[in-house]
Amino acid sequence: MMNQAAVTTIVFILGFFPKGLTDVIQTQQTVMVKVGEDVDLSCQLMQTKDVLQVTWQKDLPEGKRNIASYNKYFGQTVNDGFKGKLEFKHAGLKNCSIVIRKVTEQDEGCYLCLFNMYPDGSLTGRTCLHLYELHEPILQIRESNSGEETVVSCSATGRPAPTVTLNVPQQDLYFSNSSTVSVTNTNATVTVTTTAVLSGFRGNGAQVGCAVQLFSVPEIQVFKTIPAVKQPPGDGLTDVIQTQQTVMVKVGEDVDLSCQLMQTKDVLQVTWQKDLPEGKRNIASYNKYFGQTVNDGFKGKLEFKHAGLKNCSIVIRKVTEQDEGCYLCLFNMYPDGSLTGRTCLHLYELHEPILQIRESNSGEETVVSCSATGRPAPTVTLNVPQQDLYFSNSSTVSVTNTNATVTVTTTAVLSGFRGNGAQVGCAVQLFSVPEIQVFKTIPAVKQPPGDGLTDVIQTQQTVMVKVGEDVDLSCQLMQTKDVLQVTWQKDLPEGKRNIASYNKYFGQTVNDGFKGKLEFKHAGLKNCSIVIRKVTEQDEGCYLCLFNMYPDGSLTGRTCLHLYGEDKA
Repeated sequence: MMNQAAVTTIVFILGFFPKGLTDVIQTQQTVMVKVGEDVDLSCQLMQTKDVLQVTWQKDLPEGKRNIASYNKYFGQTVNDGFKGKLEFKHAGLKNCSIVIRKVTEQDEGCYLCLFNMYPDGSLTGRTCLHLYELHEPILQIRESNSGEETVVSCSATGRPAPTVTLNVPQQDLYFSNSSTVSVTNTNATVTVTTTAVLSGFRGNGAQVGCAVQLFSVPEIQVFKTIPAVKQPPGDGLTDVIQTQQTVMVKVGEDVDLSCQLMQTKDVLQVTWQKDLPEGKRNIASYNKYFGQTVNDGFKGKLEFKHAGLKNCSIVIRKVTEQDEGCYLCLFNMYPDGSLTGRTCLHLYELHEPILQIRESNSGEETVVSCSATGRPAPTVTLNVPQQDLYFSNSSTVSVTNTNATVTVTTTAVLSGFRGNGAQVGCAVQLFSVPEIQVFKTIPAVKQPPGDGLTDVIQTQQTVMVKVGEDVDLSCQLMQTKDVLQVTWQKDLPEGKRNIASYNKYFGQTVNDGFKGKLEFKHAGLKNCSIVIRKVTEQDEGCYLCLFNMYPDGSLTGRTCLHLYGEDKA
């Protein structure tokens, strides 16, 4: 499968790593790479420090495993089990990068770079490696039971699931009855097949296309031409009458239907009919001797736009669902009999899409959804112009409304967003109707004062601890300030609750309700840490450390404690 044509792009999501893994290390937060290609991982220390060693680790379920290191005195080392798999691209104590060769599923995961410094200890950067596959789509065409329709399907295999969209450039053709099926394969790839009926095709060599997308990887497009088919004799839609095969019109608008006889004939009358389930019904006629007639039941609804025996057209006013269907124009000639043209009228609605953005539970992700209502069901596609962002976990839901319109909602997770005012878009398509696009900018988010995510406090963002064990929580102020007190709080649904404090003049205090449960491990005004003993479910949650300073006010760090283990319910 790997030798199939596929997009060969590596997507780097660059930026400073989130708070807690310190802003002084610049690294890629997420790296997307195609299965079988090489990938670079790099870390750069943005401050001048006395670095003794840079260690690379892989974060595994059973713990962190050293994979390579570069030492100030002993140089490069690639650990056993990784020789031949990875090597240093740039070995340095400030800027260090490695190359992983021919990545496989086993290489997927998160990698850490540790800058071990004297006398400061260590700083860590984290990069997560995600693999993808995207193979050339397969576009297939077959005839339906109706001579007026063709069934088109397109299949694409990728990892994660790609988005597959059918399109047709020709204005008088359109897709309907679209459906999408996803199948997860044994190798974790997903095959997505989109199938739809192409209506309006009359064997005139139309071209159909298939577009396949996978987050920010360049789109793959394939096209296929439906071979021209000659109409069998006596089908009534003879080439001597020129008419529109299919007319698309928006509900409530006027529409013109026209027929033109391309040969010189002695025409006595042109008759317009509507093709109904119970039979053909005369709706209007133009006679050589008696002129125009609009039949009862259609007066005020339609009128002649051009009344002629060779070129004849009518207008249907303010079309509704009752006007939908096929119309015939019969040229009655002497002595030849009649020739007939056929036009099918299809109604559509397409309303402005609604694009919504909300935060996910993760500070690194944003949930984007776009809803559009139309008739028939529109195609809704999310897009993001910014190269370092991508959509994943996309899902589409269709709801048929009581008025026969369909509301289609596509939702996806936007990963890589860091509050820098990124723009997202939504494109809505309905066969050959011009596409509607809307865009929205995610506002740049400034951290509110005192929310604790300040760059000058180094703390663990997340701490995992087994039920029943002790856990250390620590905060370090990275600037020189006149700190009067460090206060520890627990963030509860009803508000923040003080649990302990260390004062410049009065020393340590553990608040009532927490004595015996927690104690100070290191009581300091610049570096302060506490120990929570034998953690239980009641201890799970987020903790704040507030550095109260004169005359600057306060700075806050935040650490969230998560429990695991068999004893947790």
